[in-house]
Amino acid sequence: MAKYKQIKEGAVLDTENNLVIPEEEGNRHYEKYKQWVMDGNVVDPVDPEPEWTGDQLLDQSDKSMIRTVDWLITFFISKGTIKIEDLPTEIKDLYEARQSYFTAAGGVYTEDSKLKKLWKVLTS
Repeated sequence: MAKYKQIKEGAVLDTENNLVIPEEEGNRHYEKYKQWVMDGNVVDPVDPEPEWTGDQLLDQSDKSMIRTVDWLITFFISKGTIKIEDLPTEIKDLYEARQSYFTAAGGVYTEDSKLKKLWKVLTS
């Protein structure tokens, strides 16, 4: 393993110090890196992107759908369009469990943040 590893366009990783170095002229770490390369050393290349299997893609799709449905339910409940008690028992239980988990994890579940997330999902 080389002292430096290309991690993305415009940045290298100093593997000995676990330091991300932006490729910016004047940055002392970047200047040290450039000298290291000029001395004949070779930087390790960027790791290849992993190839996803069909099951992994489906799993990611399922997670995204679950989040979207959760946000939609939260939005409609906050607007008074639906009531928690009107949801089917299975959905109600899952929704309440997710809300409890999110709150216990220290999340701030405000209407504003839910709407921003929903908008991002719908427009991406």
